[in-house]
Amino acid sequence: MRIGSAAIAGNPAEYFCQFGINIKHSSPWKPTMVVELANGCCGYVGTNEAFLGGGYEVRTARCSYLAPGAGDQIANTSARLLCQLANKP
Repeated sequence: MRIGSAAIAGNPAEYFCQFGINIKHSSPWKPTMVVELANGCCGYVGTNEAFLGGGYEVRTARCSYLAPGAGDQIANTSARLLCQLANKP
């Protein structure tokens, strides 16, 4: 979503903060806000490093059911859509 020169990327996840940073860095919009738990919840989305290290967010929580790499796919798709919104490749 765009409001003036700002953009909002909404994702149905409890994102590890690195993914939000990656989306903001790749976005042509300044500022870019990343909203989690928008229009649903697919659980915790951990980084690949978090999957290697373990922890309740990526393995034992009932709401964690995404595979390693899913967070990168969501972040890349969010960045691609923000670029499309700005008509940039």
